[in-house]
Amino acid sequence: LSLLLAAELLGSSIKDEVLDQLYSRITFAFFQGESHGFIGSRLFVKDVIGGFECQAGNEGIPSVLKRKDEASTVRACLNPLRTDLTFQNLGDIRGMIAVDQVGNLGGGKNLYVQGGTENGFDAFLSEVMIELSANGEYTAQASSASNNNEDGTASLPPSPVSSLVKLSASGAGGVVLTGYDDAFVANSLYHSHLDSVSMSQSIDKDAIAASATLLARSAVAA
Repeated sequence: LSLLLAAELLGSSIKDEVLDQLYSRITFAFFQGESHGFIGSRLFVKDVIGGFECQAGNEGIPSVLKRKDEASTVRACLNPLRTDLTFQNLGDIRGMIAVDQVGNLGGGKNLYVQGGTENGFDAFLSEVMIELSANGEYTAQASSASNNNEDGTASLPPSPVSSLVKLSASGAGGVVLTGYDDAFVANSLYHSHLDSVSMSQSIDKDAIAASATLLARSAVAA
């Protein structure tokens, strides 16, 4: 929900001409199968970084999908199956911000930025997010769990950023905005059969809105 709200904020408040002039292109992604070996994010990152090759040629075939105000159809590939080849135009991935459990802060108003301890773009992302939230009702701070691992990378909770770091051989990275520090919030019911609003799960709507605003501002600033 935070990602959807952040996308809505950018789309409704910033003109396309301004977004086109930014140093990097802002892209929102939603992945499936993350609980099963990061299937979605690993496949996406592999296609973008490794270079996807369609067996019928990278031009693919016309897709049944069409984009608004475009005369030509979207290209697709039958083997391996991809219903849309537009991702081939993304270019290099500079960095990533993942979001995890920002709707349950355990009754507090602290968000945490996981990762970003190296002197790279991920560290810059972390600093940007912390600074932009400094004067808000909900503030972001560096997680106490973001200590360097033995291989020099920053500790990260399970997220699509893990896929990016691994498949890029640490050539690209990012941060994870969370509602917890070094452990899941107590009684969060995360990924259990009780992880539902209908099961009295506590959801902080203001925290979700604050996270969306922070995500949108950070994406533009970075």
